[in-house]
Amino acid sequence: MIFSGFIPFVWRFFALLSIAVLFAYQAYRHGFTPEELGVKSGNILRALRIQIPLVLVFLLLLSIAPELGFVSRSVMPPPLFFLFYVLVSAPCQEFIYRGYIYALLKRSGVRDSRAAALFLIIPFAFAHIIFHDFMVFLFALIAGIFLAAAYIREMNLYVVSLSHGILGCFALISGVI
Repeated sequence: MIFSGFIPFVWRFFALLSIAVLFAYQAYRHGFTPEELGVKSGNILRALRIQIPLVLVFLLLLSIAPELGFVSRSVMPPPLFFLFYVLVSAPCQEFIYRGYIYALLKRSGVRDSRAAALFLIIPFAFAHIIFHDFMVFLFALIAGIFLAAAYIREMNLYVVSLSHGILGCFALISGVI
């Protein structure tokens, strides 16, 4: 609805927060445990060992993106936006597109991790079409593949949220988004 203009683009964060609250309510209503949703701290170091190399590769890609002509924006968001993005937006997206969906898939009996990954990657990538920019979609698709693989392996929402936040902030700073 944002892509089509039915919901104004400037309302995108309200829409994201509303969906996250709705999914959190559904998770509570259906009795999902924090562990099922990836909200756990016992495996943070293992998850970081997986995420750090992936984040570094993407930071490298994003750092050369302007030289390759993949810059779609020249206006920098206000500094407080980055704090909001890391602490609210990225965790909400990760809860929706990884934690909740993966928990639903597991409860539904989906055991094939490649099939599960598709259910995590495709909606995440398509959520980024609201920017009307193919390169943003492509970066989200590629990042979504790696974030989904890392999430499925360790199921740690904290670490993928942090990785997503770092990548998103760097994409904003580099002008890709």
